[in-house]
Amino acid sequence: MSSSPPDLMRVPVPERRPFGGWVLMDPAKVPKAWRDRVVPLALVPLLPEEAGAVLKEGGTLPRITGDDVRLARAIARGVSLAQIARDLGLPLRTVQRKCAQFRERFGVESTAELAAALAKEGF
Repeated sequence: MSSSPPDLMRVPVPERRPFGGWVLMDPAKVPKAWRDRVVPLALVPLLPEEAGAVLKEGGTLPRITGDDVRLARAIARGVSLAQIARDLGLPLRTVQRKCAQFRERFGVESTAELAAALAKEGF
């Protein structure tokens, strides 16, 4: 049985005032005055083939952002494109076009494969 890694993306970043920069350091050596601003960080060494895949995909930028997240979640749940269009108040053609763009980004042929890929990504 394997345990899943903690969801570090949901750790709040302190927002008291604007920061002038960041410093990466050994957690044991963080000065007491800074400890309330520490943000957990995970450094993951990539295997050569993993690094190649990250570079090939255009870095680590999110594949889906902004308003498209709602669309991706609906596709992942298996909602029909027509129903998604009605729910989001978009023309069906717009939803079909965005779905085609998602299929291209994820390298899949069908909307069913896209739904599985989106579900795997956490949508």
